[in-house]
Amino acid sequence: MKGSRILVLELLLIFLLGTSAYAAVSDYPTAIWSQIDYTVGDETKSIMISIEGVVGRQIEEGMVDVAELPVTVIDLYAYLDVMENEDGTFTVMTENGEAVMSRDELIAKYADNSVKIIPVVDGATMVIKNLKDGYVDFYPSGYDFIDKNKTILAKEAGQVTNYDQNVPYVFRLGAEATDGINDFAYDFPVILLIDGAEVSYGILPVSEEKAAELLATLSETGETAENETATEESQESEAVVEETQENTVAIEETVYTANPSTTKFELNGNPVSLEAYLIGNNNYVKLRDIAMALNGTSKQFNVTWDQEKNAINMFSNTPYTPVGGEMAAGDGTSKAAKANVSKIYKNNEEITLVAYTIDGYNYFKLRDIAKAFDIGITWDGETLTAKIDTESSYVEE
Repeated sequence: MKGSRILVLELLLIFLLGTSAYAAVSDYPTAIWSQIDYTVGDETKSIMISIEGVVGRQIEEGMVDVAELPVTVIDLYAYLDVMENEDGTFTVMTENGEAVMSRDELIAKYADNSVKIIPVVDGATMVIKNLKDGYVDFYPSGYDFIDKNKTILAKEAGQVTNYDQNVPYVFRLGAEATDGINDFAYDFPVILLIDGAEVSYGILPVSEEKAAELLATLSETGETAENETATEESQESEAVVEETQENTVAIEETVYTANPSTTKFELNGNPVSLEAYLIGNNNYVKLRDIAMALNGTSKQFNVTWDQEKNAINMFSNTPYTPVGGEMAAGDGTSKAAKANVSKIYKNNEEITLVAYTIDGYNYFKLRDIAKAFDIGITWDGETLTAKIDTESSYVEE
């Protein structure tokens, strides 16, 4: 995060995987870092990161075998510290002046084993969801290939792009790319720490043909290449994750405490009972309760669940179909809540909303749903009442 010093972070990582027949980005595994908690000064922030289109395959539930590229990253800046010569040697700028090295000598002296490359198929997308109030963005650098055979990556001296919250970033294979491999890799938004050592990730776009070639090299025995994560203290834009073995990512989930909310609700001037909980000082309401309450109004919408795609579907201007359990009164006790990692679609278009799962039900911010379906909502601070008006439009606070 630009200009920020992240003091404490905790990353909990989940890889959710697709099918093994790869024909489109959506057919490749989706990697989801479900919760990254960290502080900037006195402010606590929390994000979720997902990348759809990772070149790899499922080895068992909750674990992924990421395809390995025969690429070495060196701890030098491309074209400032090192460049390739016509004869295949490399000129390196050292504190004692220029030095000419062979490829093996360069790698032996400057290889940076803390950087792991994640290949993604052309068109892969990354989404950073902000799980709390405020705004987050990242200004990554990257790694440039310095040899014509594309086997050595060196650090990029400047910023290569920026990642904004909730805006899908598309990793594209450059028009000038050769051999189905992009000319440079993008920095992952955060740095991981494993057993006290920093580990960075470079995201490298490849063609579908190259992806198929890499997948063919994966071991049939389920053995994996290096790709580690662990728990430690951090530096700027660093994250923490706990893992069990190289390139094998274990599912872990942060459990939050959801406290019963004292907020009252009105719908078109009439009291309505919605089960709501406070998580991080924000009210979260059961999605199916909202849909049930709005049924028959001009802003009604239906909710369905796609088990195969692990997706929540919402359809505007459609009567809601109850499934049971809607509008049930809560028991007034605190509950365990987990960040929801399902994809969310409105009218078959993917949207980004923060959600939590409590007792098997999905809870969303009331304002997020109101904004998605253009529903008027106001707050009465004197009576602690959220007023929902289906005859008016949504207005930002």
